[in-house]
Amino acid sequence: MGRRFIVVGSIVFLLVCVLTQMTAFAQKKEFRWTDNMYNNRRVDYEGWYRMMDLIEERTKGQITFKRINKSIAGNLAQTAEAIQKGALDIGDVWSPIVTMHSKAAGALVMPFLFNLPEDMLWNVVSPETRELLEVIEKEAGFKILCPGIYEERSFINNKRPIKKLEDVKGLRIRVLESPDEQYWVSLTGARPAPSTFPELYQMLKTGVFDGYDGNFMVHEILRG
Repeated sequence: MGRRFIVVGSIVFLLVCVLTQMTAFAQKKEFRWTDNMYNNRRVDYEGWYRMMDLIEERTKGQITFKRINKSIAGNLAQTAEAIQKGALDIGDVWSPIVTMHSKAAGALVMPFLFNLPEDMLWNVVSPETRELLEVIEKEAGFKILCPGIYEERSFINNKRPIKKLEDVKGLRIRVLESPDEQYWVSLTGARPAPSTFPELYQMLKTGVFDGYDGNFMVHEILRG
């Protein structure tokens, strides 16, 4: 894989979606939960499981979680649809997928939106973001418990070093199955191609894709 890449600055939010809000429960409640993380060593993966353990412990078993493997729940797009239909109660869904159900969610995938980490952190807790999320919730049909930051985005490729925007032109870049993400990647001059994550390694190896839109975490997962 090419070692040089360009940070495109698009912030992908980790959106935790739930069909019904958590309130005080007088009776036992089980939530059906799934994740789409492909590296179980990730800090956020461990954090999710620790959070659920603590909730179960501190509610003395009044709230529990049925932990459904991603091989059963499906990819990100399928997870979002399952939450909408009530087949799942809670999960992590990235904002490019949410844009498939809400036009307002497109504001969350604008590239070059933030310059500094503190700008990103402010956005997560700002009243303006909460107002936007309320609009997204109405359009998408599920509740957003909290947004998060999914690191910076990069174009990583195996064709040539990218030192300026013109170097991206013509590269076949894998993206999520999201029209909004495909659109902004096309604005750079690259050729976006959607696919699921498990397909990515083989398609890079066989030359179907020249590279992908990702970050260091995705790169480490592909390296194994």
